[in-house]
Amino acid sequence: SQHALIEPHVRCYCVEQDAHRGFEATPMRLDLPDDELGGTLLLSMPSVVVHRIDAWSPLAPHPQEASRSQQMRTVFKRTQSLDEATLMPSTNSASSVSETQEESLRLPKWPKPRQRQASCETGGRDSCYCPTCGETFPTAHTLRLHCRYNSAADKAAGNPPEACHYELADNELKELCHQDPTKEEILNYVSKAFKEVVVLVEGIEPTTSATLQARHSYVVGPPDAEDAET
Repeated sequence: SQHALIEPHVRCYCVEQDAHRGFEATPMRLDLPDDELGGTLLLSMPSVVVHRIDAWSPLAPHPQEASRSQQMRTVFKRTQSLDEATLMPSTNSASSVSETQEESLRLPKWPKPRQRQASCETGGRDSCYCPTCGETFPTAHTLRLHCRYNSAADKAAGNPPEACHYELADNELKELCHQDPTKEEILNYVSKAFKEVVVLVEGIEPTTSATLQARHSYVVGPPDAEDAET
């Protein structure tokens, strides 16, 4: 186009209501175009905008805090000495920071910035950690390989049982690592709460150097809710 906008880019927000903070606009991470590269568009051609509904997405259901704590205490039991009968986390350095790592690495925690699982799968950041030594890994597969190898190595080295790695079961991997919600879980979650996805496309008009913005919203809510464009 002869009058295409200069440096057009797209941003997405999810407007939702929190029980404590009221209505808030939560940024939605974009895989395409990559928001880490500015989310730039080529408006001379049709563009596809992709937001992945992963564990950090505001459109994904998130476990309750009490449920998270109980799940992690069950996993921590494996890292304690054999003569302890309690499910409380041990006081060694790896275990004492594990719950904080769990919150930061694979689940959203306000007011920390939202992350993307795509960044983990491409080697950009870690999303899970070993409950024995605390080392972090990008995916569940790399964590499983780490625990499998070190489990055999620790036994061969004669380490005490409470200090040895162990092969993680599938249910333990599920609690320690990222899991994308299923389609049924997403539909059940968004059907119970008001959500409005606001898409903003901005750019500079070349003749006047004015910044222009187009807005469109997609509403998830009551049956009579309608999308809006301004």
